[in-house]
Formats: sequence, C-alpha cells, structure tokens
Amino acid sequence: MIVQFLPQAFSIGTDEQSQSVPCTNTQSSVLSSSASVQTQSSQTIHTITGVKTCKSTQNQCFICGCKTGRTRLPAGSIRQAWQLRQIFIPLKNRCCKSHLVDGKFTFQALEDIEVHKLGVELSGDKLFEWMVEMR
Repeated sequence: MIVQFLPQAFSIGTDEQSQSVPCTNTQSSVLSSSASVQTQSSQTIHTITGVKTCKSTQNQCFICGCKTGRTRLPAGSIRQAWQLRQIFIPLKNRCCKSHLVDGKFTFQALEDIEVHKLGVELSGDKLFEWMVEMR
C-alpha cells in the first residue's frame, strides 16, 4: 500500500487502484511515505513512516508534562501544528490551558512541541477521523 501526504489530497491505495481523499488547509511540503498494513485483533492498523509525531498522552500535558489544569486540544490547534510544523498530534491529547489562546497554540507552545518519534500507527477509523479533523 502506498500513502502520500500531498498539499491538496491524501492518497491511499495500491499500485493498481488508488483513492484520493481531499485534505484542505494543508500547506505542508510534499511528504512521501510508505505504509505497511498489519492485522491486530481483526483491526487493520496502518503504519505511516516519516511523519513527525509527538508524545501521545491524556494524563499529562504533552508539551510540559504538567498533570493539573489540562484540557483536550481543539481541532484548530491540531491543524495548526500540522500546517506550521508538520507534526501529527493524536486527537485525544491534552495540554495545559496556558498553552492555548482562542483555540490555537501560543507561539511558544508551538515551538515547545517535541517530536517523539517518526511514524504513526492508526486504525482505519482513527486515520479517517484525523483526516476529517484536518479539513
């Protein structure tokens, strides 16, 4: 399976058959990635390599590690991190309220987001959910 992140579309498919899903508001440069599909408990997991990913956590702020005063990230802040820094942030991540202003990361918070790993693993449902949030 081939997965490519393109400025105007997110393509998923094989060499014989390909589908494009519109992905608006993406201003990143073209990132080409290979994907492998693994099956775990009858749920298909898509492994997308080459995507910068931050730490996934709900019990502490993923930026500073604080365990009090956290809030769930607004979709606008997740889009902001993807558009400006090309960093994947899991939809259920949490951060301190002080890192957000009007639903977006402060300049300093955006700079403080650390890349935890390259690559992301998502089920088909979670991949679709993330793509919808990026519209």
